[in-house]
Parts: sequence; C-alpha cells; structure tokens
Amino acid sequence: MLIGIPDVIHIIVRNYRNNAFASRLFLSIIVEYSRTPQFMTFLSLIKSGIITYDWRGYTSKTGKYSGKNHGNAWRIKPNAKAELFGEIEKVEL
Repeated sequence: MLIGIPDVIHIIVRNYRNNAFASRLFLSIIVEYSRTPQFMTFLSLIKSGIITYDWRGYTSKTGKYSGKNHGNAWRIKPNAKAELFGEIEKVEL
C-alpha cells in the first residue's frame, strides 16, 4: 500500500463532435473509483514497461508556453489499470 494515498478517483472528460461539420459539441464525463494501488505491483509494472515516466519538465523563454512547466507524470497503459488498481468502478455522468 502506498502511504498517504487514499482510494483513487479518476475523472475522464471527453469533448467530441458528432461529425466534422457539426456545431454541437457533446461532453462525456466518466468517474472511475478504485482502491489504493499496491506499491510492489507499481514497481513490477515499471520493470515490465507497462508504466513509464513521462519527462515533461521544460520551460520556454518566449512564445505561447513561456515560463510554463507542466510537470512530469507516470503513464500506465489503459488496459493495465485494473492490474494496478484492482477492480475499477465506472460511473458515467
């Protein structure tokens, strides 16, 4: 168990149009709830390449993204989330 991390909630928001010329934009919101990830499973998935570290630490002196740093992130392949988090309950809003 990861210390200090409660059960996990993911909020997935998707915007899409029903076709390329449509002016109507549809919004889909899905909430996923799961248990706390297991640390040893997390390490195992890193070793197997299912979880990767995304280095996004950069800043630009000029331009649209000047001074922004979006931070770094752990990425997991979507079809492997249940392996890390166990059963995932989904609620579509």
